[in-house]
Amino acid sequence: MLGQRLESRTVRSGTDLTLNVSGYSIGVYIVNVRYGNKVSSFKFVKQ
Repeated sequence: MLGQRLESRTVRSGTDLTLNVSGYSIGVYIVNVRYGNKVSSFKFVKQ
């Protein structure tokens, strides 16, 4: 794992977020979502 930040966004509360990962290389990615003082992490695999 390289630990590089590929993208950073700020969105309004209650807004759906769609990430276009078509330009990403095949691999495993972790998405961190910060809401207030809480952070949730999601892992996805691009094949």
